[in-house]
Amino acid sequence: AVLGLGPIGLLFAHVLKTCGAAEVIGVDRVDRSDVAKSFGVSAFAHSSVDRWVMSLDPLARPNVIVEAIGHQITTLTAAITAVAPMGEVYYFGVPDDDVYPIPMNDMLRKDLTLRSGTTWDRRNSLIQASDYLRRYPELMEPYVTHVFPVDEVQQAFEAGVRPAPGQLKIVVEV
Repeated sequence: AVLGLGPIGLLFAHVLKTCGAAEVIGVDRVDRSDVAKSFGVSAFAHSSVDRWVMSLDPLARPNVIVEAIGHQITTLTAAITAVAPMGEVYYFGVPDDDVYPIPMNDMLRKDLTLRSGTTWDRRNSLIQASDYLRRYPELMEPYVTHVFPVDEVQQAFEAGVRPAPGQLKIVVEV
C-alpha cells in the first residue's frame, strides 16, 4: 500500500507494481482515481489514512506500506498499525519533528521492519530516474500537470501547497 498519492506516492506505486507487487493499494484524501491506474494502483481508497486503517480486514493487511505523505506523526503510526505481521513500513518524506513516537508494542508483537531514507547521491539518483523515465515514457503526460513561468513562482508554490484532483507535479520553467 502507498499512503499519499501525490507525485512521489504515485511514483512509489508505479515502482512497486513494476517490481512485481501483485496488488498496490493507494490511499489519499484527494481523489486520484483519474490517474491511479496509470501509475499501477490496483485499488484506490479515497479516504483519510485513519479511516482506511479502521476499514481493513485483519487478514488482508498489506505486507509493505510506503508512507509517502510525510510531515505527520499520525500517518506513520497508522502505517505501523495497518501493516501485516512480519511486514515492512518505509517512511519517506521530511519529518517536521525531530522525534516521532513509535507504537513499539505493534512493532514488537507484529515483528515489523521500519525503514526510512533520503537521497545521498543525488547525481546517481537523477541518472536512475532518467533511465526509469526512458523505460516508462507514458508517465510524463499524466505526471506533469502544471507548468508555470519563473515569474509566476509564487502562484506555483501556492498551487503546490494545496493538493487537488487533477494536480500532480508542478514545474517552474526557467
